[in-house]
Amino acid sequence: MENALWASDPANSKNISTKNIMQQYKISPGGKEGNFRNLSDVKTAMSGPSGGTHRFSVEGLTDPKAQELWWMVERQKPESIKTLVAVAKQKSTLGSDATKILAVVKPTFENRETELVGAPATMQTYEELETLLTESQGIELKKASLRYKELTKAKELKDDIQARSIYRQCEELLTSPKAGAPEAAKANLATLAKKFPDTKYGKLAAEAK
Repeated sequence: MENALWASDPANSKNISTKNIMQQYKISPGGKEGNFRNLSDVKTAMSGPSGGTHRFSVEGLTDPKAQELWWMVERQKPESIKTLVAVAKQKSTLGSDATKILAVVKPTFENRETELVGAPATMQTYEELETLLTESQGIELKKASLRYKELTKAKELKDDIQARSIYRQCEELLTSPKAGAPEAAKANLATLAKKFPDTKYGKLAAEAK
C-alpha cells in the first residue's frame, strides 16, 4: 500500500489542514468517489476481488531484494527502471531475478512506444510520450524520443504546449506562501483561458479560475 497513489489538489477542495490530514478517498471505475473510514477499510478494499491487478506480474522471484526491486518498478519509483537494468547485468541470483522482471517490463514499454509513435499529433499523444520516456528511463526507446522531439516543435501543438507551461506556473503560484501569489495565479488563469480557449489547459484554466 505504501505510496500507492500520489495526487495534488492546489485548490484544496477537501479543505485539508494540519488538523485533519488523515483522509482516505477512493475513486471507482467511472469516477465515483467514496470514503474509507480507516486504514483497515483501505487494506480490505485493496486485497479484495475489486482491488485491481499489478502492472507487471512476475512469477518465481527468489531473492528478497528482487521482490523489493519489483515493487519499486510496480509503483513507478523514480529511476526504478534504470536501477532494474543495471541490476539485471549482475551475475547473481538477484541479477537473474532482475532479468525476469525486465523481460516482463520492457515489452510493455515497447508496445506503448509503437502505439504512440503511430498516434496523431495531439496534446494527448505528446503528454503520453512524455510520461513513457520518464517512466522508462534506463530502457532506450529511440522512436519514442524522436517522435517526442518532433511534436515539441510541431506548429499544431505550439499553443497547447505554451498553455500548459503557463498553467503549471499558475499551479505553483496557487500553493506559494508569498503574499498575493494565489490572487496572481487566479488572474493568470483567467488570462490563460481567454488567450488559449481551445487548448486543453486553456479549458482547465477556465474551469479553475
